[in-house]
Amino acid sequence: MRITTLAISWERAAHIAKHGVTPGEAREALETGTVLRGPNSPRDGRPTYIVRGRTYNGRRLRLLVKPVGQGLAFLITAREDRKSG
Repeated sequence: MRITTLAISWERAAHIAKHGVTPGEAREALETGTVLRGPNSPRDGRPTYIVRGRTYNGRRLRLLVKPVGQGLAFLITAREDRKSG
């Protein structure tokens, strides 16, 4: 799965701000990260993906995204990834 563009709604931007993550940091983590298959969405049963990456400053983040096609994915949430090595 290749994701090249991350769509972030105002609602999702406000949500990730509660986790201390900015939309810019989420995009940086996508650029540098690894995409892993995640759980199916509880709303529609379609797959979601986990992106584990780093910001340009080295901060480790974990994103949950939902691909919609042609390299575009919607951000569901993002937070610091404390489990990465």
